[in-house]
Amino acid sequence: MTHFLKLIAISICVSACREAAEKQQISDSTNASERRQSGVRDTNVERLEEALLRSHRLGSDELCAHIDQLLKDDEVATLHLLGKMTSEVNYDAIGYALLEHFKNEERLAEGLDAFEILSENITLTAPLLEHFASAYWNQEPEKTLTWLLDHGEMEGIESALHLIGIRSGGSDSREEYLAKTLNSDLSEKARSSYLHGVIREWMIIDFEAAFKFMSHLSGSKIADETVYHMAGKAAVHDSRAAMEWAESISDEGLRQSAVQEVTAVWKKEQPRDFRNWQEVTKSSPPSEQEENEK
Repeated sequence: MTHFLKLIAISICVSACREAAEKQQISDSTNASERRQSGVRDTNVERLEEALLRSHRLGSDELCAHIDQLLKDDEVATLHLLGKMTSEVNYDAIGYALLEHFKNEERLAEGLDAFEILSENITLTAPLLEHFASAYWNQEPEKTLTWLLDHGEMEGIESALHLIGIRSGGSDSREEYLAKTLNSDLSEKARSSYLHGVIREWMIIDFEAAFKFMSHLSGSKIADETVYHMAGKAAVHDSRAAMEWAESISDEGLRQSAVQEVTAVWKKEQPRDFRNWQEVTKSSPPSEQEENEK
């Protein structure tokens, strides 16, 4: 019996030793892996910093190749470093490298999400956002607009929305996109930027439809600002409609400026038609708006 108990005890000890040895082996392997990964990250940091420090001496193509390789080696670490970068570097080349990296891998949606990591570096992200949005629009228009609407606080969002507005203006879904944007939680400035872009493109394609749409917004601040910015361009397409558009602005200062701009374009492009309009206007009874202003 005693001999049997000793055998059991020895067996338990052997099992315990084996288990401890296996755990140690796993621990050693994990630590070694972590050290290797850390070494890779440290190497990437050094390589990135060196590439950035040398960026003024590197050609754009060479710098892009550096950034692309670093992104392939350790994308997250490289993005974090670029987001914290403060030195004077070739931002255009770096932005191009980022765009090409995500575009070539067909990961533009992930590239847009990377802006949350890069957001501290406004010098890099503000001008780059519209290029990413434009490239993604070519693949997924609705998803691109949704992403921009969900990131209305991001630096550079107005420029990006203006560009996507222009792209939307050429789409058959423009009114759907407009409704979605104008009813969003975006700031008024951001919504105006988008509306300006849409109307700018839409009135080239179908001036009457764009004019009709804007008439539904007449009297609102966003409509006043859009008409103010677009009136001169609209006069090239239809001066009489553009003048009607300009005179619909409720803000007196903006209305006067818009009327002057339309007048200047109209007199230059169609002087005889402008004089005819003037004569008719002078002989017509004052409008309700003019009566109210007296």
